[in-house]
Amino acid sequence: MTLSLGQLVALNEQAGFSPAAAATGAAIEEAESSGDPWAVNPSSGATGLWQFLPSTWAGLVRQGLASGSPQDPLAASRAAYQLSGHGTDWHDWETWLTGAFQRFLGPAQAAATGAALPAAAGALPGLPNPAQAAGDVGSAIAGLPDAVSQQLSSLLGAGVHDIGAFARNQAVALVVALVVALVLFL
Repeated sequence: MTLSLGQLVALNEQAGFSPAAAATGAAIEEAESSGDPWAVNPSSGATGLWQFLPSTWAGLVRQGLASGSPQDPLAASRAAYQLSGHGTDWHDWETWLTGAFQRFLGPAQAAATGAALPAAAGALPGLPNPAQAAGDVGSAIAGLPDAVSQQLSSLLGAGVHDIGAFARNQAVALVVALVVALVLFL
């Protein structure tokens, strides 16, 4: 069983992370374990979504900051919430230190944003409804790049992480933002 970035974000929010920290955590989990709660690093013995070392997990259990198994997705996310200072300090994860998590951060943020944005009737899922956002143009436009990124990821495939996809994302986001601004101001 492999969890999607959207599932990881929802799991992290359930564990207590803020939406932004839940997305960062999901990117770290994807980089650490590819979203597999049963992943085991054969060299270190690190296990689960967050790749907890056995000694780290045992220490968290002794301190009352973890319970159960590091292969239990919710237990592991709750422990990561505690270890990360409620999502403010990620230095315990190698993929954060090396920056490897960043290739998954945009898609994780898009998954988090897409889950929270209302869809207009007949509109693409995940895009904000301009009629509902007319009172707050800034937030409507601010959410567009992430929503467009989510749509591009679903159209092009979740594994697309190249500069071409980034450029297409930025171009589409600019066009959509201009259209929304024109609709709202005319």
